[in-house]
Parts: sequence; structure tokens; C-alpha cells
Amino acid sequence: MDQVFPEFYGRIERFFDSDTPGIAMARSVLEHRCPGTAYVNHPHHPTGCIVALDHSFIFAGRGVGQRFLDRVVAKIRENQKAHLVWTADQSPKLNPPPDGSKTIGRLEFRDRDTSTHLIGPSESDGVRVCKITSDLLGKCQWTHEMERVFGDLQRFFIHGLGFCLIRNETILAEAYAAFWGKGQVEIAAVTHPQHRRFGHGLRVSAELIEACEAMGFQTYWSCNRGNHASMMMATKLGYRTKVGYELVEYPALRTSKTIEASTTNYTP
Repeated sequence: MDQVFPEFYGRIERFFDSDTPGIAMARSVLEHRCPGTAYVNHPHHPTGCIVALDHSFIFAGRGVGQRFLDRVVAKIRENQKAHLVWTADQSPKLNPPPDGSKTIGRLEFRDRDTSTHLIGPSESDGVRVCKITSDLLGKCQWTHEMERVFGDLQRFFIHGLGFCLIRNETILAEAYAAFWGKGQVEIAAVTHPQHRRFGHGLRVSAELIEACEAMGFQTYWSCNRGNHASMMMATKLGYRTKVGYELVEYPALRTSKTIEASTTNYTP
């Protein structure tokens, strides 16, 4: 197991398929947008690669063997909780490492019909869309989430994009494009609890999707199985293909206090 220097990330992108669920996450590391680490199974002639985001997600590319996968997951778990992205076609040749605390069923929605009419906000109801600025981000519900994804908030404004739906200076909903890679971008949204069931999440997401598509990116949407509101939103936004996958969650092997005491250069 060898860690890849960032300047060589372009050489290992070939190990990841475009139809892998959440692939923009892995590619956001390989394109130096989000912090993470890439590992290969041989220092000079690799036949397999794994990408781990600092955010906690782990992607096993083609050619990964069981021992290699087990070792990388164990290494990530030394300092933090980990989520292994897992698809049915990875079995039976490969199995998730043991000791996963739970498995989360996920759905990814792709292949958006760009002819779908996206309903944007109407100024007549006092609602407007604003691009997320440094002032706005501090008031958002997902401020900490973006800090986890990018390592620091300044990187969000360099490599990410987001919009807020606002009425009278009150944020109703937020939509983010945090993970970008090779022409694809993942869309995520959150509506503030007291403003749900009014279509605010749909409206701000539509604005963000149109902005991403105008830049030449294909978008996709993902959510937990059973999140019917998010699934319905994906359909309304025009996504036509649904792909199932799983997140296998692994707890950290050490507590945060132990990590702080035993490491000096660790950056969560």
C-alpha cells in the first residue's frame, strides 16, 4: 500500500469509471478540488487504486484486491469515521472489510432531461436567489459541512458553488455543488426545518442545476433510500435514471482525545 503524491493524480484517474456512484467525489480529490489521499497497490506498476476523502468517503477503483482494501480502510479508521462506497458489482470478488457498524442504502439519480422545465423563484412572492458569499455562508445550515468537505471555507469559494433562497433576509433553503470532476457535479440541498413543504428546496436546486449545466457540467442527485421527499424532488428536477448503492460505515478506532494526544500534524 503506497500513498500517491498529488502531482501524479492524473495518472491514476483511469482506475475509476464514470458510472461509479458518487464519482465526482473521488475525482474532486484527483483534480485537487477537495482534500483527500490516493493509495495504490504498487509504487511503480499499480494495478489498483483507492481514493479517500478527508470528508470520510472511500472509493475503491478497478483492480483493488481484498488485502489492499482492508489495509486502506483500517488506516483511515485510525483517525476518523469512514464510509466505504459499495456497489453490487464489486461482489463476490471483493467484500467490505469486517467491523462495519452499519450499512446505509443510497440512491443516485442521473441522466437529467434538460428539457424539463425548472421552476425558479419568483420575485413576486418576495423570494430571491442569492449566490452564497462569505457573509451568507456563516448563516447557512451547512457551513460546518462545507468546512469538512473542503478543509477550510476559503476553498469552498475557489472550488465550490452554492445558492440560497431568501425572503426578507431569512434563509429558506440552500443548494450546493461541492464535488466536481471530469464534467460531472453532485447537487445537494437542505431546506431549513421551519420552511419545509413549500417547494423551496426544489426552487433553489433548480437555480443551481441550471448554473452548473450552463458551465457544461452534467449533474446528479443522491439521497438515502427511504428519503421520499428527496426522491420526489429528483424526479421533479428531471432525473431519469436511478442507481442503487450502499455506504458501509466504520467507526474510528481511536477517540478524538486519543488522536489529539498521539498526533501533532493530523488535520481532520
